[in-house]
Amino acid sequence: MNFLFIVYILLSIMAILGAFYLNFTGKKQIQAVLLSVGFLIISILFGIRWFSSTGQINSTAYGGAWPPSINTCPDYLSLIKVNGAYTCVDPIGVTQQGMQKWTDSTQTDPKYLFDLQLTLTGADRVKALCDHCKLKAVTWEGVWNGSVCLNREPPRPVG
Repeated sequence: MNFLFIVYILLSIMAILGAFYLNFTGKKQIQAVLLSVGFLIISILFGIRWFSSTGQINSTAYGGAWPPSINTCPDYLSLIKVNGAYTCVDPIGVTQQGMQKWTDSTQTDPKYLFDLQLTLTGADRVKALCDHCKLKAVTWEGVWNGSVCLNREPPRPVG
């Protein structure tokens, strides 16, 4: 059993009993019961979230890779199919430089498109995507933060 689990149990008991005592002695019996039941439910829910059944800290509740999922396209870009191949475009004009606002399917020039490097895999694809993000001046949560490559490969489009 983890020390933090014991502290959590003790703090929960103190909060439940303290809320009950303060309200009950203040002649607010119904409020005392409702508040205590609410604290009990909240304590149980967070206890289940933060601790395993053995009292150990639940590692899935903390840490892990961030973001937990990566988009198929860079931030604020949209996935479309142009000439049978998946690509990302900027239909609303959020990119400041490197890409042009895409308005219709006739715009197939590279200045309107973000290449997803689908012919590459692994580290080669990640490096190519980071280089492309830098060239197009876009960020991509989990892949490229605007100055550093985060070495995480985004998912490939499904379909």
